[in-house]
Amino acid sequence: MKSSLTKLKWFDIAILTFILFSHAIYSSFMYYLTPTEEENATALTSFSAQDNLNALLLQSVLLSVALLYLKWRHFQFSSWHLKPSLKGIGTGVLFFIIAALCMDLYFILLDSVVDFAYTEEGLNTESLQTFAWLNLPLIPYAMLNGFYEEIFFLGICLSVNQKYLPIAFIYSLIIRFSFHTYQGMETAIGIGFVLGSVFFLLYQKSKQKALFPFFIAHAIADVFGAGLLSYFY
Repeated sequence: MKSSLTKLKWFDIAILTFILFSHAIYSSFMYYLTPTEEENATALTSFSAQDNLNALLLQSVLLSVALLYLKWRHFQFSSWHLKPSLKGIGTGVLFFIIAALCMDLYFILLDSVVDFAYTEEGLNTESLQTFAWLNLPLIPYAMLNGFYEEIFFLGICLSVNQKYLPIAFIYSLIIRFSFHTYQGMETAIGIGFVLGSVFFLLYQKSKQKALFPFFIAHAIADVFGAGLLSYFY
C-alpha cells in the first residue's frame, strides 16, 4: 500500500493551481486587458444571484476534482486542521478585522501617493448603506469560496518541506494577485500581496495552525468587502 503523503511536490501544486485557478486567472486577465467603457469598480465587484450561483457550481466541480487528485496522491488530509468551532468563528471575525484594517491602510497610503480615490470611486456608498448587493446564493458561495481559496493558499501551498516555504509563500501571493486583476492592478495588489501576507503571517503565528478561522475571515470579506472604514466614512 502506498504511504500517505503529507508534503506536496512542486508538480502537485502546479497541477492543483491549474485545476482550481486557470480559468479564473485567464478570465481575470482578459477582463483587465479588454475593459468596456461602462465598467467601474462597483460594477466589477457586484455580482447577481445568478453570477453567484454559477460560481458556486463551477467551484464545486473544480474543488471536487482537486480533492480527488489529492486522494489519488494519497494525501493525508488529517494534516490540515479543519475542524469548525465557535472559537474558530470568533477568531475568524478577528482575523477579518485585522486584514480589513490593513487593506484600508493600504488604500489610504495608495490614495496619498497616486490619488487612487478609493472611497470616492471604488465604492458605492448607497449600496453600503442598504446592502443592495446581498442575494440568496451569496452566503453559501462566500462560504465555499472562503474554503476554496484558503485551502489552496494556506493548506496546499504551505504543505511543502520547510526549506521551500518562502518560495511557496511568494508563489501563493502571485496566484492570489493574478485572478483579482479584473478589479484593477491597485486592488489586485492589495488583495494579492497585502491581504495574502496578513493571512500568511496570522497563520504562521497561530499555534494550532487552524484553517477554519481563515475560511470564516475570507467569507466575511466576500460578503462585506475587504475593508471597514468605508462603513463609517
